[in-house]
Amino acid sequence: MDGVSIAKEVAGVVSVLGLVPTLAIVCISGFFLYREMLKKLNSIDKSISSLRQHSDERDKEIFDRLEKAETEIKIIEKEFLTKEQHYRDFEGWKTELHDLRSAINEMPMELIKLLHHNGGR
Repeated sequence: MDGVSIAKEVAGVVSVLGLVPTLAIVCISGFFLYREMLKKLNSIDKSISSLRQHSDERDKEIFDRLEKAETEIKIIEKEFLTKEQHYRDFEGWKTELHDLRSAINEMPMELIKLLHHNGGR
């Protein structure tokens, strides 16, 4: 229906019933429409409130998990060395082990020299 046909129908109702009864019907219809809209609005408000409460509970669970994970990460950082720290700490030992191996490898030659030197006396 277009606007012109609706206006003709309203004019027909007004001419048949009169202006006051037509306005009364429009007001009563508006009241019931308003009441139904309020019911829907209250239903929507309850749904939003329920969703907000559920979201807040989930947010609290997520924050608790994050705090627990953060605590665990801090403990791991305190108890375990990083790879760089590990290499830095053991780097000197590698040099010492290399020097020790070199000394052990040179020992037979030194013993031979010492025996040769003592044997020549």
